[in-house]
Amino acid sequence: MLLLGYKTTDMNPSDGLTRIVDLFCNVLLECRSHLVPNEQKKSGITKAIAQGLLFLNNHRGCSIGNLARGLNVSHPAAVRLTARLIDKGLVKKNECRSDKRVSLLALTPNGEKIAKAIKQTQTRPIFDALRQMAVSEQDSLKNGLEKLITGMVNDADMIRRVCLKCGKRHEENCIINRKHLALTGRHIQST
Repeated sequence: MLLLGYKTTDMNPSDGLTRIVDLFCNVLLECRSHLVPNEQKKSGITKAIAQGLLFLNNHRGCSIGNLARGLNVSHPAAVRLTARLIDKGLVKKNECRSDKRVSLLALTPNGEKIAKAIKQTQTRPIFDALRQMAVSEQDSLKNGLEKLITGMVNDADMIRRVCLKCGKRHEENCIINRKHLALTGRHIQST
């Protein structure tokens, strides 16, 4: 059996823990594969559109360049995504007052509604499971996951890939921000 590219027989954790980690990774991947609610799929909401909506929901008034960096795609790909979002009536472009060459993106009311539905679809399974746990179990899980994530994130490039880019909800005490500070001497910039 392989876990993240390693033979599980070569790993130190007990077989039971290794199996649970394998299952947990599979469950998370399965939950993430259903990012778009079924009713949204019918109206042509793709995974790329869903990711764009979620990013813009956290980064109100960002530029297309910031959208490209946030989604880790090329500028032309972000331009095409923006055009699709506008065509579907989910995003509007506003001219930047300080630089007329820059367009700032904002969700329309329908875009906000769909972003909220996507976020609920994405988080519902985990929150349903957490509600079944005692508070002490939730705290233990949180502490264990923080240590696991901190141990797994080893370079600035990985930090860039895993950062939630939470924008308006950016927290200085975020474990990824703390790791970035330890590795680079700088906080992650909130956009």
